Amino acid sequence: MTKLEFPKEFENDETLEEYVRSRVEDINEKKGFLYAQTYPDFPAIQRNKNIVAINRLCDKIEGVLPEVRGLIKVIFPHIKSITAATKVAAAYLLISRAYSNLQTSLLVCRNGKNLEAMELSRSGKEALDLAMLFWEDNNKSSLDKWFKGEIIGNAHSRKFQHEYFNNGLAGVFQNEDKPIKAILGKGYKIMSNYTHSGYAGLLDSIDVFKLDFDFESQSGYHYCVDNFHIVEDLLIKILLNLKNSFLHLKDHDALPRVNRILKTFNFGLTPEQMNKVFNKHKKGLDNKSAFEPVAET
Repeated sequence: MTKLEFPKEFENDETLEEYVRSRVEDINEKKGFLYAQTYPDFPAIQRNKNIVAINRLCDKIEGVLPEVRGLIKVIFPHIKSITAATKVAAAYLLISRAYSNLQTSLLVCRNGKNLEAMELSRSGKEALDLAMLFWEDNNKSSLDKWFKGEIIGNAHSRKFQHEYFNNGLAGVFQNEDKPIKAILGKGYKIMSNYTHSGYAGLLDSIDVFKLDFDFESQSGYHYCVDNFHIVEDLLIKILLNLKNSFLHLKDHDALPRVNRILKTFNFGLTPEQMNKVFNKHKKGLDNKSAFEPVAET
């Protein structure tokens, strides 16, 4: 049975305090600053190399965006009204929001704005966590609260995913050694450094060649390239949420289109895993629930 894998940085035991201390020591050694004094053209050369690299990375994702948008629009005919208080309407809005975040993440990456790209990626992933929660939570309590204007915290989504993957999909993934709630929580904490202006995140915005804030996106372009897997992961999560939505909507024509894009980015479930997920929905899903409004209280 295949194990469910997670980004390696989520499993790194290095504490934030140790990370900050290490980064501060590196900056205070002034290696970049002193090197730029000896070779004044080096910072501009490195910046230009990173600009070329980030544009190539963005081009690859932007090449599939029209098809991704088309797949999102496949959901729209299943919605009676854009304001309908249903699972399918909620999923459509949340996946669309994540798609918009992805578009904007690419724009800011092209301008060397790493901190902003990380904030947008986290926000988009939180929207997708909600979409997954609303599809899979059969009692609809969170969906009901959300449509009444209540904020559903990401901690609730992470807790639900922990239970869902370890119980609801126990036959699909071998995951007994992976505490999903803890891993997702650690990833959330890492990304919080960008959203909440944590010192660890802000250290990415120091220009090591000038020992100043990165007003000219010198380090920004470097970290946009270095952290681009987080932006790409937002695309992967959008596609996985689309797959989940199409399974609920029993739209089997759209599923191969999603799979083709996932393969472009070297991501996909095995046929055995996909069959188990499909059979779970085929046997246990009351598809009408996707279109029913939440209960009034």
